[in-house]
Amino acid sequence: MRTSTHSTGPDLFGFLPEIPPDHYPLVPGFKGEAGGPSQRAAEKIAPTVTGLRKLVLDVFKGGETLTADKVAVRLERSPFSIRPRVAELNKLGLIAAAPDRAVNESGMTAHRWQITEAGRHV
Repeated sequence: MRTSTHSTGPDLFGFLPEIPPDHYPLVPGFKGEAGGPSQRAAEKIAPTVTGLRKLVLDVFKGGETLTADKVAVRLERSPFSIRPRVAELNKLGLIAAAPDRAVNESGMTAHRWQITEAGRHV
C-alpha cells in the first residue's frame, strides 16, 4: 500500500492519495467565488495557520476529547479561528471524532475530537 504523510484517508482499495502542498487541508480552504471574500480571508490567515494548527494538535496530545470550542477556550482564541484548524486536522487524519458529543455554549451538540495514532507521532 502506498502511503503519504498527508492524506485524506485510504480509499476503498487502501490507496492513500498525495495532497499537493498548496491544497486544503494543508492550506486554508475557502468557499464561493475565486477572489471573493472567503478566499481573501483564507489568504490573510494562511501565514498563521501552521502554528495555530500545531497548538490545536498539542491540546489533543494531552489525551482529552474536546469540542473545537473547548479547544478555543483552552487556547484563549476565537472559535472561528479554531474550528477550521480542527477540520483540517481531522481531514489530515491526525484527530478523529469521538463516539460521543458534547453541548456547546450555544446549547447545540458538537463533535468531541480525539487524537489518532497518526496524530500522536507528528
